[in-house]
Amino acid sequence: YGSDGRLQMHNAVLPQMLGLPDTDVRDGCDYFAVLGRSIGNAAATSASRLTAAGVVSFDFRTPHGQRVSCQQSPLGQGRYLHSFETVRSPVESVRGSQTEQLDRNRLRALLSGSLQGILVQIEGRVVYVNERLASLLRYDVEEMLGRGVEEFTHVEDRARIQGYRARPEPVSFEFRALRSDGSLLWLEAYSQYIDSDGTTARQTSVVSIEERKRAQQTLKESEARLRSFAEA
Repeated sequence: YGSDGRLQMHNAVLPQMLGLPDTDVRDGCDYFAVLGRSIGNAAATSASRLTAAGVVSFDFRTPHGQRVSCQQSPLGQGRYLHSFETVRSPVESVRGSQTEQLDRNRLRALLSGSLQGILVQIEGRVVYVNERLASLLRYDVEEMLGRGVEEFTHVEDRARIQGYRARPEPVSFEFRALRSDGSLLWLEAYSQYIDSDGTTARQTSVVSIEERKRAQQTLKESEARLRSFAEA
């Protein structure tokens, strides 16, 4: 809003935040008059005096009883920006935190019990691995955390997998995993980028295809023997 008290620009969330219909909140309207319809004229007048005096923040309640915090920032040339956000009570904050923690615990329990091996990496380092994948590679979970993913990949497959990791879209591929005892295990993987607490991470789910590869190799050898027999 400007020094004349007129609303110059707003987003679609402002009417909801003030508990008013969209038709009441329009660019060019008397901003503090509109604010008065939300928090009461006396409170709006007080808010006007506070902001004019340079006070940077104040709280109020909407007609629906929601507590809202307003933060003021001067933009220069007699213009001001008001940013609004709802304020949760301590009980609501605790409940929200508990719900978020419960959701995380449920997700971890789901991933831990999955029949698929699951690994999450950030910038090439393992930040999460479930019991299934650790078991497939013959490691303890703790042994894999913090290590580079290439340590668990056959050297001939590393460059190819790094190429997949550079792609923004989900990818499926087969590769040879390197177990703790140096043996190899064929895995089929599905890998995609996810958001992990505000950080971009890459999650990879894998299943063993060792038996399939053995069957394919056996078939290939049988076909080769048949060709040799036919050519003899």
